[in-house]
Amino acid sequence: MRLRSALAIAFVVAVAAVVVLTMFGRRPFQAILQRIRPETPHQRYTRSLVEGGLAHTALATEWLTAATRAVQNPVTLNVPFTEEALLDPVRPVSLGYAVTLKRGQTLSVQVTVETDTPGRVFVDLFPPGARPETQPVASAGVDEKALSHDARQSGVYVLRVQPELLRGGHVRVTSAPAPSLRFPVS
Repeated sequence: MRLRSALAIAFVVAVAAVVVLTMFGRRPFQAILQRIRPETPHQRYTRSLVEGGLAHTALATEWLTAATRAVQNPVTLNVPFTEEALLDPVRPVSLGYAVTLKRGQTLSVQVTVETDTPGRVFVDLFPPGARPETQPVASAGVDEKALSHDARQSGVYVLRVQPELLRGGHVRVTSAPAPSLRFPVS
């Protein structure tokens, strides 16, 4: 009997969802999803490009493509590492690094940017086997350039570092692993 009532409730919810989707489009669902799963600063910036009508410009398209490419084709590095790059502000670039973490290991990442025109830098860490549309497991907050993540599973994580459009300069990415449990344990 409980299974039958659970199926009936699921059916009613599905029908209501189809009706709302048909009548109002996807916007109500997107608003609900944003409240349940908050956007990262990178996702918020991407949404602002779309809503501002800039997502189809050549520069924004290159920026979005660079973000995807960084997750799909990262450079493999051993942790700890320090990487430096000189980024041209007129050429959208995203840096992608594949780092192997063991379960229980903490990865701390610090990004520094030396530039004449300050701007935001988006720092995201993707889980093993991630695709570009996958939700990051960790992101630096708004106006932050550092993140820390305790690996819940062993595998190859992808770190993406990307400045906002028309921003560049000398970028240094420093990472350091550490065990998530400190010893001695009391």
